[in-house]
Amino acid sequence: MKKWVSITEQLPEMGVEVLLFDDWKTSDGERRQDMKVGYLSEFTTRKTANGIAVSCEWRGHEFLFNITHWVPLPEPPKNE
Repeated sequence: MKKWVSITEQLPEMGVEVLLFDDWKTSDGERRQDMKVGYLSEFTTRKTANGIAVSCEWRGHEFLFNITHWVPLPEPPKNE
């Protein structure tokens, strides 16, 4: 399996499903970490007083909260 890529270093191709690492907190402050399949659906940048702000919109089969890393999905098994 390939190494995880931080979203601050590189984003996956738009619309291509990848394995995402989701690091978030519940409303009670409990930390949760999940791996989910999803894809980048929107990417925007804007200039702010503190520099450039990046906003990513992720889509998938489950809720995606705070994506920090991604990795390409492996090739499916081959029928032999």
